Amino acid sequence: MNGGSIRSRSDWPLLAVFFMGLLALGWSWAYASPLGSAADDDFHLNSIWCAWGDHETCIADPPKNRALVPDRLANAPCYALSSGLDARCTWLLTDDMVTTDRVNYGYNPEPFYATLRAFVGPDEARSALIMRFFNVAVAAGLLVFAMVISRPAVRRALALGWAACLVPVGVFFIASNNPSSWVIIGTGVFWAFLYTLLSEPTLRSRRSVAALLGLSLSAVVALGARSDSFYPLLLSAVAVAILTAPKWRARVFVHWAPWVVGLTVLGGMAVLLSNTRAGRYPERSKSIVSPAS
Repeated sequence: MNGGSIRSRSDWPLLAVFFMGLLALGWSWAYASPLGSAADDDFHLNSIWCAWGDHETCIADPPKNRALVPDRLANAPCYALSSGLDARCTWLLTDDMVTTDRVNYGYNPEPFYATLRAFVGPDEARSALIMRFFNVAVAAGLLVFAMVISRPAVRRALALGWAACLVPVGVFFIASNNPSSWVIIGTGVFWAFLYTLLSEPTLRSRRSVAALLGLSLSAVVALGARSDSFYPLLLSAVAVAILTAPKWRARVFVHWAPWVVGLTVLGGMAVLLSNTRAGRYPERSKSIVSPAS
């Protein structure tokens, strides 16, 4: 790439080790966490299983805001309902279909649920684990991609920022079935791609093209999980614009104004289209989860 985002070929083995280390950390955490361990995990698991419509393990009923799903999903966080229980209560759950209103009918954007729905199989726990592995791989891939195309100062800031914030909350949510996984991933690298893009003198360089691709991917990942991720993305964009002002101020109307306006409009449209229902998820209680009649 023009300008040399990687100083020498000796950096590639280090990046490969970094990538494998992220996978090892995230996959180990995903494997060690029981099904339903993340916040509102029953809601998100139900929503993933029902993302493509009716099938043998989901019968949706949107008019009544409920669905039939396996007991292992609807009651996965059984230990969250009582301080006297631990995750062993999940062993007592069955494959019987139960009724629940803890399912996504407009609360969150669909791309997150629809994407992870591809990994649904006959074994709920194994399917959820594969989804977690996938989310960790997305995080590691985007982070390493950002480090590959960024200048050394940005690479150091990325590495330090992720190292400081990853454990325990960051890796816990990234290696989960919660949409916050994608929000952390997307917003965590968005600023680096934008900083790189605004620091380049021209859009014709390979670094600029790669940064624009990464910027788009990170925004899609974040907005595809939660519509309110638009706000941290916007704040990141403002902060980066201020930091890079001396570099782009003289050429903004020639090179960058169309991109900035276009991304802002697309982000606003994403919020308006995806945030179709305001409010909190249905409250978890024993009264809303019952055997199907």
